[in-house]
Amino acid sequence: MASVRAARRAAHKGGIVNLKEGLRVLHAYTAGHFNFHMLAGDAKKTVRKQVMEALLEQKMPIAKCGITAMRQAFHEALGVQRDCIAREDDDFIAKARAVLAKGGK
Repeated sequence: MASVRAARRAAHKGGIVNLKEGLRVLHAYTAGHFNFHMLAGDAKKTVRKQVMEALLEQKMPIAKCGITAMRQAFHEALGVQRDCIAREDDDFIAKARAVLAKGGK
């Protein structure tokens, strides 16, 4: 919950601290698929921590870097519309690829 609050605070201050870097790290660890569930499980907890720290540019405890917190932070940052999970994820992937392709935001 704290990571979501941190993402919201950053978003209210003019956007996530470093969206492009967070997306770049997520892209690298998911082989370009942007599938959060590829980072599920105990074996990937340090990877999730690295993604969240790249996104928020602050140290994060591993306990606050779960799949749900990471997903919510990225979705909020990109303005993904709330819908069924499949549509949300499709919207997120399209927006994430656009940001990385443009090099903007």
